[in-house]
Formats: sequence, C-alpha cells, structure tokens
Amino acid sequence: MRKTEAVKLLKFLNSYYNAKFEYPRSSETDNKMLQETWLLFLKEYDYSLVRTAIKKIVINNEWPPTPGEIIKEIESIKLPNEEKLTAGEAWSLVLDIIGKYGTSYNIKKAVDSLPVKVLEAARCVGGLQAIGKSSESDTYLMNSFLKAYKELDIRENKNNLLPGSVRKEVQLLSDHFTNQSQSLLEDKGEK
Repeated sequence: MRKTEAVKLLKFLNSYYNAKFEYPRSSETDNKMLQETWLLFLKEYDYSLVRTAIKKIVINNEWPPTPGEIIKEIESIKLPNEEKLTAGEAWSLVLDIIGKYGTSYNIKKAVDSLPVKVLEAARCVGGLQAIGKSSESDTYLMNSFLKAYKELDIRENKNNLLPGSVRKEVQLLSDHFTNQSQSLLEDKGEK
C-alpha cells in the first residue's frame, strides 16, 4: 500500500465515523504522524485487501479500527477455511476421519486428510491411534485436544498478526539473544 492509498483510507474512515475519527487533523504534524503510523503497519498489504478488511470491520464496529484490528481482519480473510476451524470443529473432524479411515490400515489416508494444526493437536494428546482407541465418553482426552488446539491457534495467530517487517525484526532480535546465550554457554564450557 502506498501513502496516497493510506490517505484515501483515512479520509474514508473520517467520512464514515464522522466525529469519532478526525482526519485531516488540525496539525500537519499530527496528519503526518497518523499517515506514518498506518503505513508502518499496513504498507506490506495490498490496498484492495486493506480496503476490504476495513469495509468488513466498519459494518460491525461502532468505533474506528486500529491498524492492528485491520491486520487481524486481513489475516482472517487470507486464511483458508480449514484454518478457521474452532477447537470443537477440529475435534469433530478428527473423529469423522478416524471413523472413515480407522487408525490401522488407512492411517496414512487419515493423516493426509487432516489440516496440519489439527494433526499437531492430535499428536499432543497421543496421536490418532490414541484417540481412536479411546471411548467416546473420554472427556479428558477431548478436553486435552481442545486445549492443545487452542494453544496452537493462539501461537500461530500471534505470529501471523505481525506485519512481515515487524516479524523479521522480532526474529532478528530473537536470533541475536539466542546467539548471545549460546556464546555465554560456550564460554562456560557448556553446550
């Protein structure tokens, strides 16, 4: 997205929200800061995608969106339907696939039929075979799966909601501190 497109979006929000969102602002410095802030977070996204996300948000929100809310909506739009499964839907899918393919002879077909995140949550509770061998009244296994799926979803979403440039900065910092820690361990003779 370019600066001129960001300005169009800011003007759109001003006209839609009227008194709740002021743009242009009374000070040129404030206008420039607002434009730079929006560009910092949204410049990596296609203008039409940002515009679509904003349209979806304004229909449901009484207050103007922040760039972070827009990014969340963009990432939601970009996700394939299989990634939008709730934990309960993921559990039902696992049970359906196990019912269809079993966990012995057609385990490869069962594994290939599941989204990666669903499969990972299943592995967290012992895998498809453990789920297949359990009774339907085993709520402990089901609740463990639901919790694992939700945790995987949260972890994945936190990372996906960062714009690419911010994600790279975070990764660079993480790598830097990991390398520092590794150097300290090596200095102490530990590995």
